[in-house]
Amino acid sequence: MVMGLEPAIDLALIGIKVNLTQGARGNQALRPIFLSVAQQLID
Repeated sequence: MVMGLEPAIDLALIGIKVNLTQGARGNQALRPIFLSVAQQLID
């Protein structure tokens, strides 16, 4: 399944904002989401 790049970019920007505001804890919480998005892009 190929997903558009725009949703992935939006998720990345959200992840950056969360990382800046919440630090490593927020980043760790988002990591599984990024992995699943990356997996969808690969598939």
